[in-house]
Amino acid sequence: MPDDEEVLNDFGFNALAEYADKSKLLGLYQGLRLLDVPVEDIHKWQIAGSLVANIKEVFYKIPERNRGGYFPWFLDHTDIYDPLATKEVAQERLILTFFDEARTYLDERDRSVDQKDLKPTAKRRAFILLAEALHSAHSNPTEENWNCFGFCTCHDEWQEKSLASLYSKLLLGKKVYAGMGKYALPFLETHKIENASFTEFWRAHEAGSLIQLMDSKGYKQERLQFQFLEKFLSVPADGPQPSVWSLKQFLEINQPGEFPPIPAVYADYGFMNCGTLEETCILMEIYKRLLLKASPLDLHQASVEGKLFEFAQRFHTMEEDNRRLMKNFYALKMVEDQDAEPEAKGKSCIVS
Repeated sequence: MPDDEEVLNDFGFNALAEYADKSKLLGLYQGLRLLDVPVEDIHKWQIAGSLVANIKEVFYKIPERNRGGYFPWFLDHTDIYDPLATKEVAQERLILTFFDEARTYLDERDRSVDQKDLKPTAKRRAFILLAEALHSAHSNPTEENWNCFGFCTCHDEWQEKSLASLYSKLLLGKKVYAGMGKYALPFLETHKIENASFTEFWRAHEAGSLIQLMDSKGYKQERLQFQFLEKFLSVPADGPQPSVWSLKQFLEINQPGEFPPIPAVYADYGFMNCGTLEETCILMEIYKRLLLKASPLDLHQASVEGKLFEFAQRFHTMEEDNRRLMKNFYALKMVEDQDAEPEAKGKSCIVS
């Protein structure tokens, strides 16, 4: 995908708010190159304001069955070359229509309800996830769904996109491949694509049975690529999760002033010891570096044992000054338990 702002604006990308549409436009241009249209010609068409007419002329020379799926899409989106079709206009249009298609998946009584007011909570979260899937998008770390649907368990952004793709297939089935024309046919002929109903999905999320739902629809092998997903999704909605996932969310957002750590992260990972923003940032960097090598669940266990600093030493050379920052309430409790141990042993002898 181009990243030059002038290219994005001149060739219609900025007039599209959704990544899926931008990908289709890119596919159209790649098609022109496969048809041996010189780059210089495409540039001349853009300068002359004749991109639409010339693209049509090129593709209409090809038999319809060989034109692929991007050209029919293009015919419905020629307005992207309108001078008024700016990035801001595209964004406004997306905001206004973002939930429209997703509403058709709701029961009739819920279709007039604002998404913020959908009940129960599991249905509201699932509805937002569905709307994102329909727009080939997924939650970012500042949003509730990033944690609730396990994006926090992913290693990086690429794995997050893979998880979003899995949810899209589970919710939308063959609709995921719509618009790909002949390029999707070999896949659809050899793979059974089965999706869950929206009600099945949100109820599974509520009950902590999304893994079973994925497996029942034929996605077991695909979901197994996510190391921590099964354990995470097997907890009912709003059930207790290890605080390390909230730590990952805090680190991913990376804005401690605007998005401070929640109380569990504040207490479990030593941020209560930070007297300045600089100390908070030092501690954040320690955990970011640590999570590049260590298992998040092992880090959480080290927190529960009050041995965060010792755990970090197994992976990196640590400055002794940072030991203070990594103390938590669990460490204090262990000291108290050790101090009380002789007395406790004595009582045990008396009881026995």
